[in-house]
Amino acid sequence: MLSNFWIKSDETINWVYNETIKAVNLALNYDLSEIFEKYGDNIQLAINESNEDLAKELYLEINKEIELIKTTKKIEI
Repeated sequence: MLSNFWIKSDETINWVYNETIKAVNLALNYDLSEIFEKYGDNIQLAINESNEDLAKELYLEINKEIELIKTTKKIEI
């Protein structure tokens, strides 16, 4: 279950906002289907079980993969 813990401080509000903008831009410009397929179940698990350790691990792993995707797979519009 998602919570609203992040609305308790300006720092986390800003972080969530900035990461959301990044995610939307990535989704609009890159094919992320491989990431969704590879990590989707674990992302859902981290959310549903409020597993902060898994979420942090996924965040780091996915960001590494996104950096690789950004250099090779930009969608042509």
